[in-house]
Amino acid sequence: MDINNNPWWLMFSLLFICLSLNSHVSNGADTISANQSLSGDQTIVSARGVFVLGFVKPGNSSNYYIGMWYNLEKVPERTIVWVANREKPISDRYSSVLRISEGNLVLFDESKTLIWSTNVSSTTSNSVEAVLQDDGNIVLRERSSNLTDHLWQSFDHPGHTWFPGMKIGYNKKTQVNQLLTSWKNKEDPAPGLFSLELDPANGSNQYIILWNKSERYWTSGAWDGKIFSWVPEMTLNYIYNFSYVNNENESYFIYTVKDFTISRFIMDLNGQVKQMNWLDGPKSWFLFWSQPREKCEVYAYCGASGRCHEDTSPFCDCMNGFKPKLENDWNLEDYAGGCERKTQLQCGNNSLANGKSDRFLKSPNMHLPVHPQSAAVGSIEECETTCFNNCSCSAYAYDNNECSIWIGELLNLQQLAQGKTDGKTIYIKLAASEFSISKDNKGIIIGRRNSEPSEDGTVKFFPTWAANRIAENGDLRNLLDPRLEGNADVEELSRICKLACWCIQDNETHRPSMGQVVQILEGVVDVTQPPIPRSLQLFEDNQEHILFFTESSSSQSSQTRTNTSAASSQIKSTTSSRILFMCFSLKFHVSSVAADSDTLSVNQSLSGDQTIVSARGVFVLGFFKPGNSSNSYLGMWYNLENVSEQTVVWVANRDKPISDIYSSVLRITNGNLVLFDESQKPIWSTDLNSTTTSSIEAVLLDEGNLVLRDRSDNLTDPFWQSFDHPGDTWLPGMKIGFNKRTNVNHLLMSWKNKEDPAPGRFTLELDPTDGSNQYFLLWNRSKRYWASGAWNGHIFSSVPEMRFNNFYNYSFISDKNGRYFIYDISPTFLEKEPQFTSRFIIDDSGQIKQLSLLYSDKAWFQFWSAPRPCQVYAYCGAFGSCGEQTQSFCGCVPGFKPNSEHNWNLLHDHSGGCVRETQLQCENNSLANGESDRFLANADISLPEHPKSVAVRNITECKTICLTDCSCTAYAYEDNACSIWNQNLMNLQQLTKGDPNGKTIYIKLAASEFSSPKKNKETVISVAVGSAALVLLLGLVVIVRNCEQSEDGELNFFPTWALNRIAEGGDILSLLDHRLEGNADVEELSRMIKVACWCIQDDENHRPSMGQVVQMLEGIVDVTQPPVPRCLRIFVDNQKHRIFFTDSSSSQSTQTQKNTSTASSQIKSTTSSTSS
Repeated sequence: MDINNNPWWLMFSLLFICLSLNSHVSNGADTISANQSLSGDQTIVSARGVFVLGFVKPGNSSNYYIGMWYNLEKVPERTIVWVANREKPISDRYSSVLRISEGNLVLFDESKTLIWSTNVSSTTSNSVEAVLQDDGNIVLRERSSNLTDHLWQSFDHPGHTWFPGMKIGYNKKTQVNQLLTSWKNKEDPAPGLFSLELDPANGSNQYIILWNKSERYWTSGAWDGKIFSWVPEMTLNYIYNFSYVNNENESYFIYTVKDFTISRFIMDLNGQVKQMNWLDGPKSWFLFWSQPREKCEVYAYCGASGRCHEDTSPFCDCMNGFKPKLENDWNLEDYAGGCERKTQLQCGNNSLANGKSDRFLKSPNMHLPVHPQSAAVGSIEECETTCFNNCSCSAYAYDNNECSIWIGELLNLQQLAQGKTDGKTIYIKLAASEFSISKDNKGIIIGRRNSEPSEDGTVKFFPTWAANRIAENGDLRNLLDPRLEGNADVEELSRICKLACWCIQDNETHRPSMGQVVQILEGVVDVTQPPIPRSLQLFEDNQEHILFFTESSSSQSSQTRTNTSAASSQIKSTTSSRILFMCFSLKFHVSSVAADSDTLSVNQSLSGDQTIVSARGVFVLGFFKPGNSSNSYLGMWYNLENVSEQTVVWVANRDKPISDIYSSVLRITNGNLVLFDESQKPIWSTDLNSTTTSSIEAVLLDEGNLVLRDRSDNLTDPFWQSFDHPGDTWLPGMKIGFNKRTNVNHLLMSWKNKEDPAPGRFTLELDPTDGSNQYFLLWNRSKRYWASGAWNGHIFSSVPEMRFNNFYNYSFISDKNGRYFIYDISPTFLEKEPQFTSRFIIDDSGQIKQLSLLYSDKAWFQFWSAPRPCQVYAYCGAFGSCGEQTQSFCGCVPGFKPNSEHNWNLLHDHSGGCVRETQLQCENNSLANGESDRFLANADISLPEHPKSVAVRNITECKTICLTDCSCTAYAYEDNACSIWNQNLMNLQQLTKGDPNGKTIYIKLAASEFSSPKKNKETVISVAVGSAALVLLLGLVVIVRNCEQSEDGELNFFPTWALNRIAEGGDILSLLDHRLEGNADVEELSRMIKVACWCIQDDENHRPSMGQVVQMLEGIVDVTQPPVPRCLRIFVDNQKHRIFFTDSSSSQSTQTQKNTSTASSQIKSTTSSTSS
């Protein structure tokens, strides 16, 4: 057939050509043009292959969305970062299509209904294209226009992810608030309950997280130019560069990242904002920080009538008498739906008119819900009656003679950990049937059998088998005695088994009381899935070598396989073989030693700048000086080839420094490693008994362990090792715990300050309670102020950040030799990222921190830290007040000053606290004729510990008692109760205004502290004269200049130029007016400029008082380098559009650029911005 003359063939060809004109996007392209579309499995990929756009189905959902995710070639774990049709999913991606229509990017579903659109006006629709960029921005633009001009961009419509280059803030022109909004749950990207946005307060530069766009529950704290004050983790950040922009058009934050680091912020569905980095080595996301740190700090995290537990996993359960409202959502970790009653109340329910009256269930140690109503009653009985008679009342609490009731749903309930003292008791209204005792057959868990033969003939230890059966959701009826013939309530059977397992938990604080046991058995209290105790795991892991005890009448007694001593011997043998294998593996892993560079032999010594370096160059041992100290120490640090700053991990002579490293010497003497000072006096030694002195050597290992061993037999245990004598650093492979054989507690102890490694006030140690597996932080070896929470085999319950850890392997060991934790870095992770190490430190501020080092970046990442600064006991010392809303955290209460200005300002060591500026008159003979002491009220304070209660009738009597007692330093009068303090005030905390935990304390001061006008007005003066101080002090220096012409002819704004000159270490004398001919003290000149800048800081809390200004100008108090305030940065960033004022007699007056009226306007504008 001649196809050229066939009309059907011609028509088919024309049709094919027409269809081809509206082609689909070719996979791998980054653009959708007007004649293209996206459907089914088709995608577009950004130019360098970072991001992919296409149809995506989150989790196990049956719905599809147009979304963007990281290319699986770069991030193998699918990570969705943006969704177009968040609230309008589609069901068939093959029949749905994304294309350009009338100048917009539009999504049509399977019925060709418009689902989503960019919704912009465009006339030249044929030239519009959508491009997916490598920064994660989808832009709609004219193909022929400037590539930077966009008709629309996804960066203006953020979802739950904040990319580098994206603005999160407020657009003043469009009045649009660009914010992050969480997903509803893991399978539904619809907007959830939580949002991160810029604080709408005018001039504010902090972020807030809101629940339901209404309830604020977290703030980032003010931006100081480098970090947010309440996100201390950012101090260790070098990957991100943040910028805050505030102008007439918009106010926003934006950030960039170093090189091509894959990074993102997310507003997680659990209400936390998280900063995540992708690590190519382990192929996983690294959590840099998250806030709020604790999930239970998220508002209404568990929904209505849901209860959040800070020390269990999962965190949420329902209050007694309630059940999850939406079981499926709870399984997806979406607890927003909360809980509902199992049984409706009788009150106001006609269908239950003949039922029993509702009752109240006592729930102790709770963080009370929000929005209570106060009721004027005289007793707890009247409080209960008030709630009982109000059918809308769901609960009540009676504390300190005050009655609080809650109407409607209970939100933000939190069950505090045992041992916490700030918990309250709430009484929740339940139907009477929730309290009735069930008459049903409980079923009998068989008492005769402790072991059960399995199908393969092996014996299963029954309690472990039962616990596993529950955990695996197996058929619980198999646990029943056969004589019951399966007649039992499965729910009750499960409850009994779980309860039994809770009763034998390793940590006795996790075992229920008898009262709780009764409530659980009655079904009043729900019981969660318990972990299998170690006592049962032991049987599970070693059943063949364990003696099973059964009832003598049972035939199973014949199945006993070994005697007790044989079982014990087998356990010992197994443990020994495992330890031997671990030791052998470690020895085998060490590389060949480079000729004695890591070793100190009997005939060698170490002095001056000499060092020894571990075999692979990880650690260095030698003499060093911490900070600006004049003292030297023998210490170990990470090789500076691998890290940018010296990081000391161990110090030998912590509390015995040396002054001359060249006259001091480290050598082996009489079988010990000994350090001699400049007078050849031994000041530190390994302190061992040894006879084979000639064969002993000291070797620095690559894990950071300094060992003393026999050179001829280096495979045996060392005679001595630094791992048995930790300092402030916990390295992988080091044990922190208790050695039962030597009765030595291996603990971490902080440095005294940054320049003194002597033992400080803070320690991290294992809970001494026998059987406990948690850590404590102690102040002064006595006051416990933080606990890690129990170890559950994976994480510590109070360290939720560990959930994101896939780098470390932790082990808890408890045997006859001791109890300790040990950790190492995952071998799998090290195979992918060999240039990686880690350490824990107990910081001189009292925080425990986990830090990780990537050699390729030569910088430390903070993985997590605990607790917050103001949660550290006595963080600011005696009479110091800690405020989390300020950057420096510590300040002295009025009438006091730092005990050591040097330690306080330069070393950030506040442990010395504060001392009185003026001594009290009471019992001071030199002030016998002085006025009586007085009291200053300090509001919104978390009261100090150890008050003394005094019986009085009113606040006047309370004040009189403290005034007449010369040892009394302060008093408080709350709820008709008088408390006085007869000692230094420790652990004072300044809370935010309106905090319900804030109280008023009256601190005794000398009368002279009230008489000086300066004292009464210095705060007001410090704020009001800030700008004036800058002009005055700089005027004294430069006399006439406010601007200076640079070499390229540009004008430099003088105050900013002066500050930069100091920061860069430039010639400060060049700042002087030329007529002074350089006649000035450089130190005084530097001090004046710094003080001037401190006086105009953006945050008035950072501005010094007039008294402090005088002290700094007189040289009594050192002054640190201030950050450049925003009001000065404005001049730097926009100096071409500013007018500079100069002396009319100067030749520079010709540089005035605008007329007087413009200048006057400019002054008003600048003053206004500075005030805000």
